[in-house]
Amino acid sequence: MKNEDNVILIVDDVSINIQMIKEILNEDNIYKFIFATNGNQAVAVTRKAKPDLILLDIIMSGMNGFEVCEVLKASSETADIPIIFLTAKTESEAIVRGFELGAVDYITKPFQKDELLARVRTHLKLRQSERALRENKKNLERLVQEELEKRRKQEELLIQKSKLESLGRLAAGIAHEINQPLAGIAMGVENILLRTVNKRIDKEYLKHECEFLLQDVDRIKHIIEHIRIFSREQQSVFFENVDIKEVVENALLMVGKQYENHNIKFLLELEENIAPVFGNKYKLEQALLNLLSNSKDALEDKSRSETKLIKIRTYQDTEKICLEVEDNGKGISEEDVEKLFEPFFTTKSPDKGTGLGLSITYGIIKEMRGEISVQSKAGEYSRIKISLPKIINQ
Repeated sequence: MKNEDNVILIVDDVSINIQMIKEILNEDNIYKFIFATNGNQAVAVTRKAKPDLILLDIIMSGMNGFEVCEVLKASSETADIPIIFLTAKTESEAIVRGFELGAVDYITKPFQKDELLARVRTHLKLRQSERALRENKKNLERLVQEELEKRRKQEELLIQKSKLESLGRLAAGIAHEINQPLAGIAMGVENILLRTVNKRIDKEYLKHECEFLLQDVDRIKHIIEHIRIFSREQQSVFFENVDIKEVVENALLMVGKQYENHNIKFLLELEENIAPVFGNKYKLEQALLNLLSNSKDALEDKSRSETKLIKIRTYQDTEKICLEVEDNGKGISEEDVEKLFEPFFTTKSPDKGTGLGLSITYGIIKEMRGEISVQSKAGEYSRIKISLPKIINQ
């Protein structure tokens, strides 16, 4: 707002005082003036015109200056308009009361020209500065919100990309898991056909062979059914008692064969009769699959002649159920361990992942009131430990 746009409301029940103030301030020749001669009129004019500054007499008939100030400061529409009291009173009690009600300054009568000009100029400049600050704040808040929204959308895209990558790895694992029983079915059917052609088939052989075929069919059905439920329940927030051993078995059901085809061996140390944990079984499976994928990547650089080992261990103490995934891969440096669960952090090349897998795992475990920690030695091993609250007295 330019100086010449500043509107000053002068409130006094003595017309000569209004005229005197106007003449003094007209020396600057940059203000517009509006007037009120009583308290009720002052409130009405202020609400309508929203002046930039109010010069308000304290002693008026009817509603006095203190009461006008109190009414204006109580309304959000007029509370920020600066008020300078005009007073013949010099008692400190009256001055203090004015400040307590929200006035920014006071001017004593009779008016001193230089004092009046200086105080009005000062408070109008402050008013302009406050407006500029508020406008800048609004602009900054808008820019921050726009940037946050932009980042949120970028993160959503990256998370979706991470989920698609996980789905791709899972699909590859499922293909490997299903290929073996499919190969068994194909071989069994070929043998039956061959014996039929050679007329060497008998009922006992056929019964025996069909039992094996049905076992392979059941295995495929079991894998597909679990994948269907796993995919559907990924968005679920339903919590229940979860058997940690079952979580391990289901995860290996989905990817175990794929890892074996990469020459990776599993060593399982699963404690029997372990207490359940309270959480979402399918999200916990996703967390374990992310850890297994991380271990698989860590073992990539080993040659086929070298042992590639992933050790999965479950155990319990008095309060916690623990799940450990350890590999004998390339390990993690101390510096990288500190950043391992940060979103988008990865030691892989950009085309091999978003760096969200372990961050998502961290979020899943925290959602279940658990803890996750890392031990590693570069060039030797990495061990990630999940600790979840134990359900007691089942």
